[in-house]
Amino acid sequence: MDSPDLPILPPTTEKLGKFIEAIDVKPQGRRQFLLVALAWFLGAAGVYIYPFILKSIPNALGPGDLYPLRQTTGMWAVVFLAFGLVFLAVYLFKRNHFVAVFELGLFCRSSLSSVICRWDQISEVYYSTARWRRHDRLRYTYRFVTNNGKYITISEHGVPNGKEISQRIQSKVLDVQWPKAIDALNKAQAVICHPFIVRKDGIFIHRKLLRWEELSGMETEKWSHHINLICGSKVVRTKRPTSSVANLELLRLLIARFASKNRF
Repeated sequence: MDSPDLPILPPTTEKLGKFIEAIDVKPQGRRQFLLVALAWFLGAAGVYIYPFILKSIPNALGPGDLYPLRQTTGMWAVVFLAFGLVFLAVYLFKRNHFVAVFELGLFCRSSLSSVICRWDQISEVYYSTARWRRHDRLRYTYRFVTNNGKYITISEHGVPNGKEISQRIQSKVLDVQWPKAIDALNKAQAVICHPFIVRKDGIFIHRKLLRWEELSGMETEKWSHHINLICGSKVVRTKRPTSSVANLELLRLLIARFASKNRF
C-alpha cells in the first residue's frame, strides 16, 4: 500500500536503501476505548444531575435530603469521570503507528518510540490467527521481534491487506535467515525456532529428539492451530499453537527439506 503523503523520516533510514511502501497501522480496539470513555462520561453526567432531577419532582425528596444526596452522587460522578479519563487516555495513546518498508529493512514509528532495523536484525517472526466473523474468514496478526527485544505488530484488523504486507516482510527476513540456518546446521550448531530446537540430527521438542529419518512432515490442526510432527504413520502432538512458535515458516522450510532425507 503506497502512501502519497509520506511523513518525514529520520536520516538514519537512508542506510535501509530504496523506499518501497508505507503502511498506516491502526491499533486494535482503539474505537472501543473511546466508546467506553464516552459511556463513563455520560454516566458521570447522569449521576451528577440525578439530585437535581429529583429536586424538580414534587415530594421526591424530604427536607434535608438534597445535600447528602448531592454529596454521594458527586463522589460517584468523580469516580465515573476518572474512569472515563483513563479510557480516553488509552484511546489517545493508542494512536496509529506508521511502518515504512525499504529494500534492506523497515522503520516503524509508534506512540512511544521508533524502530529502525535491517532484515538481518529481525530475529523472530510470530503470527496468529483469529476468526473474523464479519468476513467469515481468518484474520492474521504478525509480530516481528528485533535483536534488542523491540517488536512491530501488523494486523489485518488495522491494515486491510496486512497479511500480504506481512508475508512480503517475512519473505525478506527468510531470505536472510535461511542461509544462516543452513550454515549453522552444517557446522553442527542448533537453530532455535522456540520451542523447537533444530539440530543436525533432528528436532528436539519436549525433551525428546525426533531424528530426520523418523520425520516425514509437519501439519497444523484445523481448529486448535496446534503444530503436529508427522513420523510415518505416527503423529507427534506438540500442543504448541502456531502463535507461540518463533520463525514458524523457517521451521516449516527446514522440515520440508531435511525430513526423511537426511541430506547433511
